[in-house]
Order: sequence, then structure tokens, then C-alpha cells
Amino acid sequence: MQKIVVPSSRPRLANPSGSLFGKDMEKVASQYLQSTKGWRVLGQRVRFREGEIDLIMETPGGELRFVEVKGRRSEKFGGVVESLTTGKLRRLRLAIYRWREASKDRRKGLLFFVGILEDSRGGITIVEHLIEY
Repeated sequence: MQKIVVPSSRPRLANPSGSLFGKDMEKVASQYLQSTKGWRVLGQRVRFREGEIDLIMETPGGELRFVEVKGRRSEKFGGVVESLTTGKLRRLRLAIYRWREASKDRRKGLLFFVGILEDSRGGITIVEHLIEY
């Protein structure tokens, strides 16, 4: 697991609604993974009955990364890592299998977790973790 602190010049979201905050955190994660790892976005918010894949990305080597993004404004109710429950992982794995069936894409793929903790000034701490699925 890798933890990175990134000062941010972007303002903290004025509206803390769950869906707006979630979309903002997915955008932050996408931009971070593109700029630091050179990954390319293939899909965003890919939904199936079983669950949703936040980001589907491709590495420079052509491998797939199925990215789960979790954002938090504080650790008052648990950190970003603790927010990834076994139930969420199960639903995510099912969604990945459904995506593979639908797309017929059989390239090597890994599940990747990005947790983002935003501080009161808009700065962020990013936790990234590779998960076996």
C-alpha cells in the first residue's frame, strides 16, 4: 500500500452531497493515475446489476486496471481503506466478470483501489493499493 500527500489548489467542494463528492473524487483519481502512471481511461462508472466499476483503465503495457475509488472528508467514521468492505469487493468482482463477458476483453487485469482523504483546505492524501481478485 502506498500513501501520497498531494497539496491541492482546487477548492473544496461547497456541496458535500455524496454523488457530487464521489464524482469529484473519481475525477481526482483518474487525473492522478493518468499523470503519475500513464494509464488511459477506457470506461467510467460502468454499471451492471451486480455493481459498478468506477474506472476501467489501461496501463502503458496494455494491461487492464479496474479501479475502485473511495473518498472521505474525514476519518471520523473510519478511513478510506476501511470503507472497502468484503461485500463491496464481491459486487465489484461480479461487475468485472460481467464487463469481461460483455466486452470479450481477456487481457490481464488487476483490481486497484484508490482512497482519497480530503482535508479542510482541499489538500488530499491518496492511498493506492493493488487487490487480488
